[in-house]
Amino acid sequence: AVYNSCCYLIAALPPAGGWDDRPAWLMHPSVRVGFVAVGSVLLCLGIVLSFVSVRQRKVLGLQDVRAGLLTSGAYRYSRHPIYTGILWVSLGLALVTRNPDGLLMFPALLGILVMQALIEEKYDMAVRFRERYREYRRMVRMFGPAWLWSIIGVTILLIAGSGWRHLEISNGVDGH
Repeated sequence: AVYNSCCYLIAALPPAGGWDDRPAWLMHPSVRVGFVAVGSVLLCLGIVLSFVSVRQRKVLGLQDVRAGLLTSGAYRYSRHPIYTGILWVSLGLALVTRNPDGLLMFPALLGILVMQALIEEKYDMAVRFRERYREYRRMVRMFGPAWLWSIIGVTILLIAGSGWRHLEISNGVDGH
């Protein structure tokens, strides 16, 4: 809980220079509305996914070995749905607040969670569930389907691009 709170705080704290010190493209109405919409969806989905995943595990921490390897429900789509939820909540908070520092911290958070997931997989899941985990790992991506992450990324880039484009036009950089 402390770790998750720190992730969320990093994403939602005010930028270093304060809320009024955001880049101009982040202040554009299309970016504001788009980021709030996408961020709100990610925020809600991340919270739901995290709670559903924790409830499905029935324990906090390591998976219950007696129940076997979880491969259904949220675990059917993501080997680490709790981490996926953390990523979505963090990215959602950064988008909703249009926090440039939070957006810049997202790749670092992703890297940390990838390392943590790889360590868990190598020293815990692969040891306890052996061949069954190797097969599961081949079938299910770490943080969910690549197509879903592609849609999220492209959507964010398109929204951000609209802010950049409007900024260029208003500054007379459109070539006319």
